[in-house]
Amino acid sequence: AGTFSINKGDFKPRELMDEVHEIFTLQSKQKGIKLISQLDKVLKDVTISSDKGRLKQVLLNLISNSLKFTFKGSITVSAKAKRTMDGNFIQFSVADTGVGIKDEDQKRLFKLFGMAKNDRGLNPNGCGIGLTVSKRYIEKLGGSIKLSSVSVSYTHLTLPTICSV
Repeated sequence: AGTFSINKGDFKPRELMDEVHEIFTLQSKQKGIKLISQLDKVLKDVTISSDKGRLKQVLLNLISNSLKFTFKGSITVSAKAKRTMDGNFIQFSVADTGVGIKDEDQKRLFKLFGMAKNDRGLNPNGCGIGLTVSKRYIEKLGGSIKLSSVSVSYTHLTLPTICSV
């Protein structure tokens, strides 16, 4: 319905990364996929103010999608400190060595109930709302979300999140 609240609070990005990594450790091992977490050194002990719960939901959704569509290789979750003319922020990324997403399907993914045309065989239980909700959360936090599928074997989702570093 588009109605949700943002609950900002202070937390360490390292703790968020550790939590999402722990949640998917068993699933990734069972599937034979290497789960990699990369935290920028400057973020090791930094505390930020944002909505940890919403960020966690987005990362969980993205990693879950990566697990569905990655059958060998790895999933890398990273957090990097970025400086722009608008200020400092953290860029969260989820990259995988999965099947990739065709250009024509990429346009559909961030729309309500939007799914890749031929993914029903790979993801029979999906309904196509996870990325739409994730996009709305990130935009409400002042960031943006984008998708880049470099080839048929690499998917990269980037989530800049405005915060104080």
